[in-house]
Amino acid sequence: MSSAGDDVVLMPTGPLTNIAMAMVLEPKIVQRISEVILMRGGHEIGNVTPAAEFNILADPEAARVVLSSGHPRLTMVPLDATHRVLITCRVMPKTLTRIAIGLILF
Repeated sequence: MSSAGDDVVLMPTGPLTNIAMAMVLEPKIVQRISEVILMRGGHEIGNVTPAAEFNILADPEAARVVLSSGHPRLTMVPLDATHRVLITCRVMPKTLTRIAIGLILF
């Protein structure tokens, strides 16, 4: 990410350990990230304990670093939303094959 080029959109699906470490070790990296979209937290119930969501619970310090990084385009999608928007086995191939990385992941 140190060379010039396209900006980066981060959509981590797990704990934020690596992203937080990168931000601490190289603070300028935040400028190269155009948007951060996180699945974190929840409004109704956690998925590890009644109150805790795994991605925050696994590394709360990393979550603090990323959430307090001052990034202007940081979106948090709560765990509850993932229960309402499901990608079924029937829809997944159609969705993922529309993007190059989807071909790799599927």
